[in-house]
Amino acid sequence: RNDTRFPPPSYGPDAARWWATCNRCVPQAPRPVDAGCVEYAGCAAGTRTRYCEVDDAHEQWPPHNALLLAFFRATGPPR
Repeated sequence: RNDTRFPPPSYGPDAARWWATCNRCVPQAPRPVDAGCVEYAGCAAGTRTRYCEVDDAHEQWPPHNALLLAFFRATGPPR
């Protein structure tokens, strides 16, 4: 939300919708899954598309390592 390089309110959600379209999800209907996160439904087999918005600025490394690593572990290696 405090990103000055890719300014809110639309850059992050627009990018997430673009990825949801690429992954053949239903981009109009993301559902809340965690605090600040939404996930798109109906994605192509084996894909997940999630968008999380936080208060951090672009220039700071986000203090969300555990959340990011848990997501990568749950999704498995790239195919």
